[in-house]
Amino acid sequence: MLLALAIFFIPVIAAGGGLVLRLGQAAMGLLVLLVSWCCMVVAGGLSVRFYRRRRPQTTISPGMGARLGALSGLLGFLFYTVPQAIRLAFFGLGGSVREAMQKAMEQSAAQSPDPRAQEMMRNLMSPEALAAFLTVLVVLFMLAFLLCSSLGGALGAWIWRTEQSSE
Repeated sequence: MLLALAIFFIPVIAAGGGLVLRLGQAAMGLLVLLVSWCCMVVAGGLSVRFYRRRRPQTTISPGMGARLGALSGLLGFLFYTVPQAIRLAFFGLGGSVREAMQKAMEQSAAQSPDPRAQEMMRNLMSPEALAAFLTVLVVLFMLAFLLCSSLGGALGAWIWRTEQSSE
């Protein structure tokens, strides 16, 4: 749950910092993305730290740390994605997401010299293609949570390994 809160609030703070620094839209998007990934890595490391506090006698290898981080990432993904899905489904935001995607695809097709671009855009905007795209996006999002948190867990186990040997 800590990861979900961090992923929700810290990038918003980073975006605010980007506005203060007068960053462009692309730079601000990159900043928010990097901060989100860092939050996932830190959450994986913190999962190892919290586990060490509850079970100080347990030796935590980097592999076990990666598994703890992956569990943290999975829970963070669920705590972040489920409320977002509910927000999209019940507050009528699905239409605005579809319109934004359609606008972006139309702009992309308009820039293409290929006359088949408009036809391809219509095919990509079908309900089936949108469902497939969103499914792939959610799976990639979940993998990002799992991989970054696993990396953080392995790093956390490696960083705090000296604490184990000194006890």
